[in-house]
Amino acid sequence: MKEATEQLILTELRRLGILMEEGLGRQDAMLEAMALALEHVRHIPAMREDLAEVKQDIKTIKAAVTDTNRELHSTGRRTPRTRTHTGLT
Repeated sequence: MKEATEQLILTELRRLGILMEEGLGRQDAMLEAMALALEHVRHIPAMREDLAEVKQDIKTIKAAVTDTNRELHSTGRRTPRTRTHTGLT
């Protein structure tokens, strides 16, 4: 009887040991995931600065395109008259 009880206790201790190892493995995986997330979070300020720069570049490009379109429309309106006056039509 004593041996059976001891055997049962050893079996339960082994089972608990396995469960603890599994739990520790999960904790390690969670810590790795958190470290990776933290690394990404550290890049957010630089990404925010890059985004602000891109926004400014887009505004500059929009202004340049608008100016170019105005010039093209202005040139397009004058071109037929210029051709008529020079006899190119």
